[in-house]
Amino acid sequence: MSAIPLTHLGRMALGLLLASPGHTAGEKLNEELLLRAIAQVESGTTNLSRPFKKVGSAGERGAWQMKQMVWRQYTRAPFAQASTDAVLANLIAALHLKELCRKMEADKVKPTAYFVALQWNSSDAQYDYATRVNNVYHALAEAIP
Repeated sequence: MSAIPLTHLGRMALGLLLASPGHTAGEKLNEELLLRAIAQVESGTTNLSRPFKKVGSAGERGAWQMKQMVWRQYTRAPFAQASTDAVLANLIAALHLKELCRKMEADKVKPTAYFVALQWNSSDAQYDYATRVNNVYHALAEAIP
């Protein structure tokens, strides 16, 4: 008997089951920790106070490896500033996170680190990416006294 391939819907259902270990119903998403987790997975950086010059293979920029079309949703500033202006890049990342959470809540989906990460990254490896972000998020949360 051959294995049944996971469809997109099947992966989403699996994600619902595995989404956020330890994330209780009343627990609020810590947006600052999630942004740090995303930056750590995207670019390996933990210092968000300085510019991050990395440019991804598809032209993504900055600590969050943001695409130009996302950047343009929030500012008219040149996209190059995603790599050179840490304050503006942090603001755009925070605005984008809030918008993703708002859309999920409108769709009656509770924003978790896993679900936000699924929306943040649209690559073929987004499920692995979301799992990594989720793991880093929870590790950061557990480190808080």
